[in-house]
Amino acid sequence: MRFSRLVWMFIVFALCGSFSVGQKGCQKPYQKWDEAYALKILTNSAWSKQMAIGRAFSAAERIGRVEGTDKGYTIGDNAAVASKNAQGMDRGVGVAGEKEIIHSYTVRLFSAVPIREAFVRLFQIRNKYDQMPDGQRKQLDVEFDKALTMDVSGIIVVTVSLDSNDRELKMEVDRQLHQATLASLKQDAYLIADKQRVALEDYRPPSGDGAGAKLLFPRTVGGRPVVEATTKELALEFFVPGVKHKIYVRWKVKDLLCENRLIL
Repeated sequence: MRFSRLVWMFIVFALCGSFSVGQKGCQKPYQKWDEAYALKILTNSAWSKQMAIGRAFSAAERIGRVEGTDKGYTIGDNAAVASKNAQGMDRGVGVAGEKEIIHSYTVRLFSAVPIREAFVRLFQIRNKYDQMPDGQRKQLDVEFDKALTMDVSGIIVVTVSLDSNDRELKMEVDRQLHQATLASLKQDAYLIADKQRVALEDYRPPSGDGAGAKLLFPRTVGGRPVVEATTKELALEFFVPGVKHKIYVRWKVKDLLCENRLIL
């Protein structure tokens, strides 16, 4: 059978050469999730946050910002930042005829197994996995198992993706993230555990898999865990290259615990 790109995402995205049993969340088995629950895990859960940045632009101003430059785009001083799920925000026409431009970044703790379970479950639902012949399901199960048990014991993986109703900006962000390297992002990406700032260890550009750019941080620094059950807050600070949008999202570590085990 021809596998979806979503399945190949888990094959191609090799964080290391070996696999080990990953963490299990406190949710019911992912095979019993419906589509709405899987989407919630991926967009607005303990492991996934959305940050929206927006302002109203007139058509003339928007064209002026887009034409004649490949330096990226900026957000004005009156930018509005929302930490809640940005989907469904008003993207219509304002009272003065301006079009509201919304940039919604989704940031996921991809190393946390519930996120990968949600990707797998969405693939199953949207490709009618339960109705497949046994042979096809068993073939997919092998790849699913690799995805869900990949060894992330030494790294914390954070993915960043953009949804925007500004087509030109979305293309520019995608271009910038594809061109970015570990060296170019060294001063622009930090994982913050309480007051400890952890530098980027590796970077993987978007690969067409829908997960976005992948920021890899070490789990330990100086022999000590970056995040522990007693840590209060984990945050990502990331300046998107080229456009210089500042992404700052926070996770409460207590929400990442299951029976005092860290699901990260």
